This record gives sequence, C-alpha cells and structure tokens, in this order.
Amino acid sequence: AMNPDFGETEADEFTSEISRFEIFFPEKRKFFTEGANYFNTPMDLFFTRRIGAPLPDGEPQRILQGGKITGKSGPWTIGALEAVTQGMDFLDPTAGAWQKAPGAFFGVLRVQHDLWQKSAIGFMSVNRRQGTGEVGQNESTHALDLSILSGTHIRWNSQVMVNLNDANPGVNGQHLGWLSEFTYDSNQFMYLVAGKFLGREVDLSHTGYEPQTDRWSGQLEAEWKPFINRWGVRQLFFEGSFGESNGTRGELEEQAARGTVQVQFKNFWNV
Repeated sequence: AMNPDFGETEADEFTSEISRFEIFFPEKRKFFTEGANYFNTPMDLFFTRRIGAPLPDGEPQRILQGGKITGKSGPWTIGALEAVTQGMDFLDPTAGAWQKAPGAFFGVLRVQHDLWQKSAIGFMSVNRRQGTGEVGQNESTHALDLSILSGTHIRWNSQVMVNLNDANPGVNGQHLGWLSEFTYDSNQFMYLVAGKFLGREVDLSHTGYEPQTDRWSGQLEAEWKPFINRWGVRQLFFEGSFGESNGTRGELEEQAARGTVQVQFKNFWNV
C-alpha cells in the first residue's frame, strides 16, 4: 500500500478506566489494521498509533506518506512499513506559546522463519528518527523472539530486546528487556509460568506500547477443569494464581494471589 488516506477512521470509544499507566486504545485506521498480524510479537514493540500521534494541543501530527509490504514465501514471513510525519506548529497548553514539532521517519522490519511444523523464530526492528526538539525523540528497538508449539497442549513464547532512546543515552543492562511464557493447556488441566523484565532505561513511548518499564514481574497459574456431565452440571473450573511485580531496584510494586471456583451448567450458564 502506498500513500493511503490516513484520516478516514472512526473516533475512539469513551473509557472511564483510571490507571497510573497509559491507557491502551486500539488502532482503527485501515492502512495500519490490514496485515497488522505480520508485526505482532510477544511484547508490543510496535504500536501504530505512535505514527501521527496527537500533539500536546490535541491535534494529530499529519502523516505525509506511508508504504507497507507484507507477505509469506515458503518458510519466510516478512513485514516492512515506513511512514513520514510532517513538522507542525502547535500551541503548548502549559507554556501558552507556539512550538514546533519536527517531522519524523518511522521504519519497521519484521522477519520470521518457520521451524518444524508449528514453531517460528523471528527478528523485529522498530526505528523512529526525528530532528532535535522539545517534542519527540529518536528511538530504536531491536529484538529476537521464539515461538514453540508442541502437540496440541504446549506453547512457549519468548523474546529478548534492546531499546535505544534519546531520553536515556548510551546502552547498558537497563536498556534491555525480555519476556518468557510457558503454557500447558489440555481439556483437564492448565498451567502457566511467565516472567518479564523491562529496564528503567527502556522508553517505548514513541514507538511501542509497553508502559510498565522499570520492573520485573512473574506469574504462576494452575487450573483444573473436570467434566461432570451430571446433575445439570457440564464442567467445573478450579483456578489459582499468584503474581508479583518489583522495581528494578528491588522495591515491591504489586503482589496478588487469587482463587476461583466456577460451575458451568449444561445450558452453558456460569456461576
């Protein structure tokens, strides 16, 4: 696709959600939603709504042009996207003065190679280049990911990345991030073990959607779901989980344990 109409889209739905992290709004522009699955990875390293994002006065930065190529050939899957935004003047609501938001170039490359029957290894590179200014900055993220599916029950997704950004110059261990999630899910049992780390120097605020940086987290889940098929009951679900998040300096941020029991009747009503 080349030079599409980026302005043809519906408005976001109102949300009353309150969070200390940025609230997610899905992409609705047709150019970006078509073939979006080609750019999906275990972590949200590329968020298309960063392209043409609203300026501090609420007006979106105009997209001058964009191009995209996606496809699959044999074991290879590829997605490439580029876009250029226009430099614009905006009225800073805080300072009450006009400022300049420089234009920016976005370049994204996603390559994936099939392994065995249902597994794959992939590479992702997301880049944003913008001139100096108070609004915006240069960011780049490069990552490797591995997705393994074994049989019909076992799935393991993992990814490791490095993020370079002008907000935190240089590169060290706090510019790194990783995610690993193992799941076993059958008709009777489900087990999940997951871990994630995003260093305090990681900044994806202009290219991706991973607002919970400066933390590592872990999660454990187990579920037993026996079929009863008597007394009007179809299936029972017994689930327990535990999760914890800590800052990179060791401070506890969140900790939660949960247990649930659910009854599913033969008419598929649930209690």
